Amino acid sequence: MAYYSGTSGGSSSSSSSSGGSSVSSLVQQIQQTQQAISQLQSQIQSAQGTLANLQSQIQTLQASLASAEQAAQQELAQLQSTYQQLQGQYATLQNEIASAQSTVQTLQSEINALQGA
Repeated sequence: MAYYSGTSGGSSSSSSSSGGSSVSSLVQQIQQTQQAISQLQSQIQSAQGTLANLQSQIQTLQASLASAEQAAQQELAQLQSTYQQLQGQYATLQNEIASAQSTVQTLQSEINALQGA
């Protein structure tokens, strides 16, 4: 499409054609800008959806972590209770062993006394 016809009459025609071209160019720029805006809005909506998904995942993980911490605390309390019970049983067994050793010594003394008499 030639805008210059080479004659002075064509020159005035080219100036009105140039004005139409300028309007057309502006319309095209506006359409491109609107498309860019639309694409950016889509990207924003997508990012918002991703953000909402991530926030939901964070909440789920926080709830799981809290639950795991509570279970660990309960397990620790149970282990501490078991440990204390075992300590008590160990002390009882030590006392029984000491008593048995004392009885053995007493019996051994009696056996020795009987053998010597």
